[in-house]
Amino acid sequence: MLADRIFVSAGQVINVASEAEHADETVCSLNFGQRMALVESRAAVVVGSDARADRAGLQAALDGVRTELGRMQAEGMGGRFGAGVAPSEARSFEENRARLASEEKLITSSRSQLAELKAQGASAAALAAAETSAAAAAAEAENYRMILLRQQSIKGFWIEPTKGYVAKLAELKALEAQLGMVDE
Repeated sequence: MLADRIFVSAGQVINVASEAEHADETVCSLNFGQRMALVESRAAVVVGSDARADRAGLQAALDGVRTELGRMQAEGMGGRFGAGVAPSEARSFEENRARLASEEKLITSSRSQLAELKAQGASAAALAAAETSAAAAAAEAENYRMILLRQQSIKGFWIEPTKGYVAKLAELKALEAQLGMVDE
């Protein structure tokens, strides 16, 4: 369509035609131009960064957070056992926490493997085996979660960490994740 008129408004160029057969298209163009006149855009300057400097800064922040967590733990702000807890019960609790962490890693790797197999168009048998492995790890992890919850529910057995400690721990995990991104 050859434009009869060109409207310029707020940096926009809108072509319209006077023929009746193009009336719908012209109305659509004008409506679009009207909506686009409301859009604001600004230029952004993208500054490159030095990966080594980023890594060093993140590592320094990570070291600081780890030191702070150690201090908080020493002051009793982290989760801890109550005064009368038997050493064997404490050891059992710690072993269950380690097993839960291990199962959670297994879940993650099983799910990653499953996604890769799906992307590669693997056989139904291979997909079923990976799904079974992920489901078994999830069931085992849930079992350990329930055991830990029962252990923690015993009065005086486990004293929860403070909110400040939990927030600092979340900061540590976020910094570790950022550092992992810089390393890739």
